[in-house]
Amino acid sequence: MLTVDFCKGVTRGRDLKWQPVENSSEVAGRGLVRQWQAFVQAIHDGTKPPVTAEDGLHVVACIEAAFRASRERREVAVG
Repeated sequence: MLTVDFCKGVTRGRDLKWQPVENSSEVAGRGLVRQWQAFVQAIHDGTKPPVTAEDGLHVVACIEAAFRASRERREVAVG
C-alpha cells in the first residue's frame, strides 16, 4: 500500500507500519521545472525525453483503472 502526498512525499505500508520512501518529495515546483528543462534539452540534443507521451498515457490508464477498481470494488487490469 502506498500513500502519495505532493508536499511530504510517498509512504509505503509494510508490516503494519508506514515508512517514508527515500527521495520521494520535491521542493514545491522543482519537479516540473526539472521536467521542462529535460524536455528542452532533449529537443536541443535531438534525443528522447526522459518522460514520454507514452509514459503519460500509461499513467492516465493506471489512474483510470484505479478509479474503476474503486468504483466496482474489484481488481481491474491496466490498459
